[in-house]
Amino acid sequence: MLNSNGNLYATGENDRGQLGITTPATEISPRFILDNVASVATGFEHTLIVRKDGRLYTTGQNFDGELGIGNAIHQSIPVLVTTDVKDVQAGQGYSYVLKTDGKLYACGRNDFGQLGMGNNPTQYKLGPVTDNVKSMALGEGHSLVLKNDGKLYATGRNDVGQLGIGNTENQKTLVLVTDNVKAIAAALFIHSLLKTTVLYMEPVKMTLDNWALGTPSIRKTLY
Repeated sequence: MLNSNGNLYATGENDRGQLGITTPATEISPRFILDNVASVATGFEHTLIVRKDGRLYTTGQNFDGELGIGNAIHQSIPVLVTTDVKDVQAGQGYSYVLKTDGKLYACGRNDFGQLGMGNNPTQYKLGPVTDNVKSMALGEGHSLVLKNDGKLYATGRNDVGQLGIGNTENQKTLVLVTDNVKAIAAALFIHSLLKTTVLYMEPVKMTLDNWALGTPSIRKTLY
């Protein structure tokens, strides 16, 4: 919970340190974590925190290097990772970090190619993915990257066509999906929503439900 003053609070399960506090294993009331916070993203059991000065802190589970600190050691309090950060997204066991210069970096598991780094194995430190990025969205094993020119790219798990590229083959690098995209979203867990990638385009809202044939279904217009 991030209030209007930039104070971050957390509650719930804390078995991997994902709340950013050392104790207890479960917190039933909101606990203060950090001040001067601009944004926060949470993955399966890890947390990314961007402060107003652009510094990125991470805490929690780190089996696959999703914290980006160069090792696989879980952290129970927020640890400084890098600076000049504009935005962050957390997937299941991996993280995307967008810098203020538009360059995108990633770390963590890459078993499906979700980092967009080719056949590279698990990444314990942030590595470069691409540039000129506007936003990104992460699912359980697939990633969406929207560039400033409105072009959407996707990478990673694609067993039911969640990448929207016309087939069901996993992708190890970013593949162009479509253009004229305004915003993106991806669900985290394996259920009916995970296989749905939502694209807000002008002038219609398009939903890619298992886009194995490459043809989206238009659900409703924006006007």
